[in-house]
Amino acid sequence: MSYVLLVYAALGVYPTLLGTNHPMINQVDVHCAGTMAYVATRDTGLMIFDVSSPAAPTLVGTFDTRGAGVYAVGQVVYVVHVSLGLQVLDAQNPSRPILLGTYRFSNGGGIHVIGNTAYIAGWAAGLIILDVSSPSSITQLG
Repeated sequence: MSYVLLVYAALGVYPTLLGTNHPMINQVDVHCAGTMAYVATRDTGLMIFDVSSPAAPTLVGTFDTRGAGVYAVGQVVYVVHVSLGLQVLDAQNPSRPILLGTYRFSNGGGIHVIGNTAYIAGWAAGLIILDVSSPSSITQLG
């Protein structure tokens, strides 16, 4: 069993544990945007934490998925599902994220988003590059 751990680390300073919350199994990725931490897990789905108080992170929402990678830009969350591909979520209300769109592929992992372009590490396919400017009609660029 494992937990969300918040750690402060700065150059020349030993890392310091700030807080923990919620046991999880098989978490594979985390991305923070503002005061929210988005944790992708293969078993418990996407977990959304309010980390505005690092000593007491609070679970505020979940989304049923099997995450292998996660990235957030503002309140839009990009989750790479283990076998279904990219899922784009609106987390404006983090207690009830809404699925905006999906792009299907299999065996993806890490993700990074710059502007309207998502870069995904595909285990078998190599680098997958997607135009995510319209979440309901995602297209592959490369």
